[in-house]
Amino acid sequence: MAANIIDGKKISATLKKDIADKVKKDILSAFEKGRAGNVDIFQAKQALKRKEPRFVSAYLDDLLDRVVLDVNVKIKET
Repeated sequence: MAANIIDGKKISATLKKDIADKVKKDILSAFEKGRAGNVDIFQAKQALKRKEPRFVSAYLDDLLDRVVLDVNVKIKET
């Protein structure tokens, strides 16, 4: 397994966590900005139509207000 290298140094667990936290924060921020502008950046409406068509009429109009985004980011070695 290759080591994670930045400028010849192995990436520490703390740095991996900091990077993962930043990526998570950016994803959540993008989602919230999209929600505020009624932009479905993760295509939740299309997924609802495809996977649960019986709920479309009940949830489609306010789906973005109902969606809870759970983000888990893990930085792992390659």
